Amino acid sequence: MITFYKTIFIIIFSILLINCITLAQDQTDLIKYEYGSAKIMHSSLYKYYNFLSLHFCIKDYEKLLSMCQDYDIIAVPRICTWGNISNIIQSTVVKIIGIDLLKDKNIFPLHELIIKGKYPSSNHKGILIGSELAEYLELQIDDSIVLLVNDKYGFIKSMEIKITGIFHSPLKVQNRQYVYISLDRALQLFTMEGMITEICLYLPDEIKAHDRLIKLKQEIQMINTSLIIIDYKALINKLSE
Repeated sequence: MITFYKTIFIIIFSILLINCITLAQDQTDLIKYEYGSAKIMHSSLYKYYNFLSLHFCIKDYEKLLSMCQDYDIIAVPRICTWGNISNIIQSTVVKIIGIDLLKDKNIFPLHELIIKGKYPSSNHKGILIGSELAEYLELQIDDSIVLLVNDKYGFIKSMEIKITGIFHSPLKVQNRQYVYISLDRALQLFTMEGMITEICLYLPDEIKAHDRLIKLKQEIQMINTSLIIIDYKALINKLSE
């Protein structure tokens, strides 16, 4: 009987341990491939984060990037919102992310996830899509797709674009629903010249990061009270709401 209960205890403990390890790995992957250490964004965008509205944007973002550099914080600009992708025969909703193809690699190793095609060079006009999304829409490298979106002002816009690369991420949602285009193309598509939706930050030392982020937050609040800095823990919690 004692042996039976001991066996049950070991099984339960093993399951709990595996779950803890899985959760820790999931968090690590979210930091590495999705959030970074923290993000600068409009407070209303964070409040309604799942909607990813283009109405709540960051203007004059180059000044903020310079401020981050003063605090030795790695920072990259992004535009994130929802849209529709179509191969003419069928379509689906996707998360469209406009990235600086050179700077983004300083935080997010998307270039290491490419399984077909290649990571585009600076200002390239192609698109990167997740592996499951490519399979669902039966897409291959150099195939053309159409992005259909509402721009910042609510007008419907479309863009035909060729597939440059297909990636496979540890985060399944990225494989199913994410597409990446250059920031220049995103600014054009969404009519957001000089505006972005977020700045992703990375600080390898979490202890030093806390003090730096507090100082950066204070400085940002002095120039724009609508902007906030949200760390990855708050973003993960927001995702689960």
